[in-house]
Amino acid sequence: FFLGQALADVRGGIAQSINTATGEEIDAVGGWAELTFQFTDTFRMAGGATIDNVDNDDLGGGARGLNWSMYVASTLSWGGGLKSGLDAIFWETDWKDTGIGNAVRVNFYTQLDF
Repeated sequence: FFLGQALADVRGGIAQSINTATGEEIDAVGGWAELTFQFTDTFRMAGGATIDNVDNDDLGGGARGLNWSMYVASTLSWGGGLKSGLDAIFWETDWKDTGIGNAVRVNFYTQLDF
């Protein structure tokens, strides 16, 4: 959970800290939650959600007012520090005065920890 002003440095406020037209700080509230289940020693899955809600009174026209997402993620460890993962994310942004945009992202990765 987070609550504050000018939170862009800590990934809050949808990367908005200051209204450049007024010079005022932008207030935001939000948070995230994730639940992970380890199925085996080598395979785990997670699901979660995020929200970042900016005070619309602090924004100029066309700025981002609300971001939220839901996701599922899986990781398979191959051994020796090698792992692969597959994530699916639904992301929605509400733009002040201009509408809503959304996206579905699917990511695959392979990583070597050393």
